[in-house]
Amino acid sequence: TAEKNVAVLGLAVAKSARSRVVVEVAGASRTLDVDTRVEALRASELRVVNKRLALARSDEPKKLLAAHGVMIDERLSKPLDAMFARAEREHVALEAVSAHRDFDDQARVYDAYAARDGKQAADTYSARPGHSEHQLGLALDVRGVDRRHELEPAFKDTPVGRWVGAHAHEFGFVVRYPEGQHAVTGYEPEPWHLRYVGPEVAAFMHARRDIATLEKLFGLPAAPGY
Repeated sequence: TAEKNVAVLGLAVAKSARSRVVVEVAGASRTLDVDTRVEALRASELRVVNKRLALARSDEPKKLLAAHGVMIDERLSKPLDAMFARAEREHVALEAVSAHRDFDDQARVYDAYAARDGKQAADTYSARPGHSEHQLGLALDVRGVDRRHELEPAFKDTPVGRWVGAHAHEFGFVVRYPEGQHAVTGYEPEPWHLRYVGPEVAAFMHARRDIATLEKLFGLPAAPGY
């Protein structure tokens, strides 16, 4: 009897299955083993969260730690250190703005924006509680030390923003809400919002410009609204 399927990553898989995914970048292929058991998928660095795929209040990283002034899932420690060290060597003044926010923290953030601008407007730039990648501890907002165009779409055109766009994938990060993808993600472009997906997947998405979102990567339906 076939086991009930789950779609934690947006891919229907059997509870006890393991999958092999072939990632090809610049003509070179690499096979990745993916543990597709339900609990493993829930903790996966590839877990998709959007306006259709929600987190429970209890969905929290197994271990959080402080790094670069923010709280992150411990899996981000080494790649984040490496990215900031590289930026410093290249005289790029990069800093973190925020990372992990739990369900209740996100509710406070969203409610404040909704009270100020209305829910319809807030939904274009802020996630409702349970729908934020920040709850995973795998998302990071960055800016330049000079705070030029901080948390604004024009950040991508600053020296720091251009560096992030060109190099974040080398450390396993992708720009999660890129320009021109509002109909898929439901959000205005956020060139400062980085999501950790691991170096292989990040390199693949960077090389394949036609795959700009995790929704496209996993064949998920667009999620422009709740």
